[in-house]
Amino acid sequence: DEFIEIAKYAWIYLKRTNYSTKEGVFSDLKQGIVSVILQDIYERIPVDKLPKIPEASFFPGETGSSVEFQKFEIDLDLDSFGDSWISTGLWIPSSKSGTVSGDSNSIGKVMVQIGSHSDSLLTKKGPWKRWPKLFSLFKLKNNSVVVGSPFGGIIYVTLNENAQICENKNVSLVFDGFSRYPRAVVCDPSIWEETKDIDVPWGELD
Repeated sequence: DEFIEIAKYAWIYLKRTNYSTKEGVFSDLKQGIVSVILQDIYERIPVDKLPKIPEASFFPGETGSSVEFQKFEIDLDLDSFGDSWISTGLWIPSSKSGTVSGDSNSIGKVMVQIGSHSDSLLTKKGPWKRWPKLFSLFKLKNNSVVVGSPFGGIIYVTLNENAQICENKNVSLVFDGFSRYPRAVVCDPSIWEETKDIDVPWGELD
């Protein structure tokens, strides 16, 4: 409740000082500082209680009302990660929550990432064309974790930097409350045919 109240007053300040203009957001240093505090607070508030961020409708964009959210099971090979993220082919809209469950081999080894724009804008002078931080990371510490963000985005899986990889390198994850998104996979054209009409604002070429 305290975090929600702090977020409310942060938004009152930002709106009173005209944080969003045609040139971008947070042209004033104090506004930028408040935005950083606000996003830090958002990581401590349940997804279903997050105040809306108006600019999320512009970037990454709105998810269509016809999009269906379902349960998906995905098997991954830990050897295939390297230093990269693994795309799941799944999407979640802004301020919507989903649940990710893992088998015993995935706990403590993998993290769920929402969004692909991992570069922070904090070292650059405002105004910015988007909020300074768009992606969110969730560690799979237990059998399941509830994930979501004020921006939404494509869902990736990445290795926990402290992960101890044993002989069993296969993990199985269940994503409940997610949708697919337009995805063109060169080696399998059928995936594009199945997903090209899904009404979400982003897609991928693999």
